[in-house]
Formats: sequence, structure tokens, C-alpha cells
Amino acid sequence: EMFVPFALTVTFAMLASLIVALTLIPALSKWLVSSKQKVVIAKDNWYQKVYIKALKWTLGHRLAVVATAVLLLIGSAGLLPMAGTSFMSGSFGEETISISISLPATADVSATSALTAKVEALLGANPSVRSYSSTIGTSATSMAGIMSASQGGGGANTASIIVYLNSADLQTELSNITLASQGITTDGVIQVSSGSGDSMGGSISSSSINLSIQGQNREEIASITAQLLEMLKGVDGLEELKSDLTTVVPVLNIAVDPAKVATSGLSPAQLAQLQQEFVLLMNGGALPGTTITLGSGSYSVYFKGIAGRLSDAEQAKNLKIGFPVSVTLNDIAFVGVVAEPSHVSHTDTMLSATITGLITEANVGAVNAAVQEQVDALPSHPGVKVVTAGIAEQMGDTFIQMGIAILVAIAIVFLIVILMMRSIRNPLLIMLSIPLAFIGSMLALVVTGYTLGVSALMGMLMLVGIVLTNAIVLVSMVEQQRKHGLSVKDALIEGGKIRLRPIVMTALTTILAMIPMALSVSSGTMLSAELAIVVIGGMISSTFLTLFVIPAVYSMVYRGK
Repeated sequence: EMFVPFALTVTFAMLASLIVALTLIPALSKWLVSSKQKVVIAKDNWYQKVYIKALKWTLGHRLAVVATAVLLLIGSAGLLPMAGTSFMSGSFGEETISISISLPATADVSATSALTAKVEALLGANPSVRSYSSTIGTSATSMAGIMSASQGGGGANTASIIVYLNSADLQTELSNITLASQGITTDGVIQVSSGSGDSMGGSISSSSINLSIQGQNREEIASITAQLLEMLKGVDGLEELKSDLTTVVPVLNIAVDPAKVATSGLSPAQLAQLQQEFVLLMNGGALPGTTITLGSGSYSVYFKGIAGRLSDAEQAKNLKIGFPVSVTLNDIAFVGVVAEPSHVSHTDTMLSATITGLITEANVGAVNAAVQEQVDALPSHPGVKVVTAGIAEQMGDTFIQMGIAILVAIAIVFLIVILMMRSIRNPLLIMLSIPLAFIGSMLALVVTGYTLGVSALMGMLMLVGIVLTNAIVLVSMVEQQRKHGLSVKDALIEGGKIRLRPIVMTALTTILAMIPMALSVSSGTMLSAELAIVVIGGMISSTFLTLFVIPAVYSMVYRGK
């Protein structure tokens, strides 16, 4: 859903461009272009001469060219493990440090700015810091603003800094910056935390695991959770592993011990009375057969349980119950302090425990796969299931949806081209430019260090429509040349020479427009940088290979004509 505004913007922009091209451009051309006829002797430019020479060689070695393109496509698929996968790259997945600055509620913006400048000077002197982004003051509608206002501040007394690191250890730099920031101020508070796991600091966590262990038996859930937690500690790229079952609190436990009761020497009647009194003592309730009369009414007597007020085991052990024969709780029950989970979770009516951890590797998909291997390696555990949630579930669902969207886009474009060209073979030839774009996209991701994420998939979805333009222009011109009586070879050479400049200009304008976006490194623009990298790489490979592979395949399909 986050790309819906982007998709709508591109769609309406393209529609507006189509309308302008069909209406305004012809009108302006009539006014601005001279109507006088001029005799122009067409001469091939230097780049046309180079291309024609290369195209003639291509048509003479068609199988070699096509085989090379196929090998490049297979090789680009092999680059996927090198690039890795993630939900969102850039500021959404890279290691960052969040610095939160808070001054007293009476502080103004100038005081906050001065303190922020001191922290920025500290960061500027750190060679491990690549860049940082500071925000002074908070919006009244933001969470930080609400928190500040609730404490008497208006937002002007707060600031936040997001720090982007070079290839440095996150935990080491976290400690270094924390130590360096101590002593900068005595009036305010400077908090340093991991930005990857702190969305309040300005980044959104997309690099974490979340495993839900579900069942009906608490002991079995605790056993599987402990085993899996220990196994996950051996997975590279996972830090801050923890389970909600590892957070325990001491609880006073009082339970009747049958062995002690059997050796107490009490009669069955006394034991029955003691059992009743024990339940009343622990939980409270109405005293059976006991009422008091006040005025004209008769009322039952209720006893308030004391179990919740007992905190000391020795005190509970010495507590006496029974009348006229009294015994201590220690004589008939187990009394002791046990560690129990701080809370009990339920998922879909089943008891559950949760294991969470922070993924520190850029290749989130590889870490998720390693985690799944450990889950699959667990001993048989009937009655207990392990459900993958969090980023792994989001990646799986989103990648499937984006894959379906790309296939649907290809199908729609294919049908449109068929309707426009009234042919099957030519549209199939045109569709070859799509896998050619994948070659450059994957290579660009590997070279720039980005992973294949949602933004990259959106870029590939855009390429479906963009790269087909060049192939359509080329094949259409070849068909026109053939209608004029040229052979297939001559039509390919002449059509390629005529359409070379428009194809190259279209590709260059798209690439140049994407370069500023690709060079963006600040927070909030890293997603668009990943998209731009994919589009640039895809346009380069698709444009270059379309000029040679499409003619080679075309000549093979229409050989002998």
C-alpha cells in the first residue's frame, strides 16, 4: 500500500504525457517548425556507423549472440545470493544509531540547537560515522511531541539525530558514542540507542525475527522455546535474542503435599476441615454455615484470602490453620518461592511464547532461511507448533504479491501489444527485452551493495513498461522497412540505424533523471535510491542488448524472408 501514491502519480503523469504528445506537440510543431521544404542529404553519424558495423556482425553470428544473452541471464540469476534479499534496504534496513536529546520543559529552540550542535561536532569527528540527520523540535501531532507535552514541554526542548555508519560494528560504535556523549550537558538528557530497533528514533525496523511457539501445555512450550533459543544463538547475523519466557518473576507457591498430609496423624474429619480452611485461607470466600444478624437482616460471613499478601516463604510456612487442632502450612503443604514467567501469552486461544532477535546482516533473507533451518532441525514436538512471524512473514507475503503484480503487468502489456500489432510473433520478440533488463538490475544491485527488496521489485515492475518502448520502436520500424520491399537483413540494418538515436535518447533521459535519486543517502530517500539503481541498471542492459539481441532473434524467426 505504501507504493499506491507512487503508482498513481506515475500513471496519471504518463496519461498526461500521452495527451500532450498527441495534441500540444503537433500544434507547437506547426508553429515552430518551418514549413519550407528542404533537401537534406542524410549521412550516417559516427555512432550509426559503429552500430551498423556491430549489427552486421551480430546478424552473422546470431546463435553466439543469443547464447551469450542466455548465459548472461542465467548468470544474473546467480547474482541473487550475492545481492541478498531484504524487506527494505537503506535507512529501513541498514545499521543506524538514534540519539535522543531532551532539555527541561522551559528550554527554547536556541538552547536545544546549541546542545545538538555539540553532539553533531562529536559525530563529525568520528571516522565511523558516514552521515547524520538532525531534527530539532517536534510536531504537536507526533509521538515525541505528545510525550514532551505530557511532561510540560512543547517540543522545542527536544531533538533527535539519526546516525548512519560506515562498515563499522554497531555495538562498538553504540558504546563509543554513548561514552563520548556523557558530560556534554548537565541540564538535559542524551539517550543513545540502536536505530535499527528503535522506530521512535526515526528509522523503521525491518530487520528482526519473530517466532511464535504455540501449544496447550506450558511446560512443553517452555522446553521447545529454550531449545530453539539456544540453537538460534549459533546463527550468524542474529543479535539480542530473547524470549518472553526468559523474563520471570519470583512467586510464592503454596501447594498441598499428599505425603506430608499422610504422615500428619490427623483424622479424615480433621483433614476435610483443614482442606476447607486451607482453600478459604488462600482464596477467600463465604464461611459455610456461618451468618450474623444485624437488625432485621441475616448476612453471610466472607473471608478475605491472604495468598496475595504473603511474600515471605518463612512467614507462610509458620502460618497455622485448623481449630481446635492447629498445624502449620509447612506440615501439610509445599511452601517456597518459584520463578514464573512475568506474563502468559495466548495466540488463537493457544498458549504461546515469543522469540525475538535483531538481524544485523544486510542479507535478511539469508538469515531468515538459516533461522528456518534451525526450526526444522528441532526434535519432534507434537502438540507444539512454531509459527514464523515478523519480517520473514512480511517478506514472504510481499514478495509473492510483487511477483504476481509483475506477472500481471507483463500479461497486460503483452495483450495490448498483440492488439496493437495484430500479431503473436512480434509481441513475443518484444517481450524478450524484459529479461534483458533483469540482467542489468541484478548487476547494479551487487555493484552498489543494495539488496533485493520491495523497492527494487517496484523498480522491476516499472521496467516492464519502460524497456518495452525501445523494442516496440525498433520492431515497428523494421516492419515498416519490410513493407517497403527490403529483405529481413536490410530492414533490420535500416530500421536499427533510424531508431538508434530515439532509443538511446529515451534510455539516457530516463537514466539521467534517475541519477539524483540513486545518489540519495539521507534518511527517507534510501528506498528511492534502491528503486533508481534497479531502473538505471535495467535500462542500460536492456537498451544495449535490445539493439543486438532483438535483431538476432528477429532474423532467426523470419529467416528465409
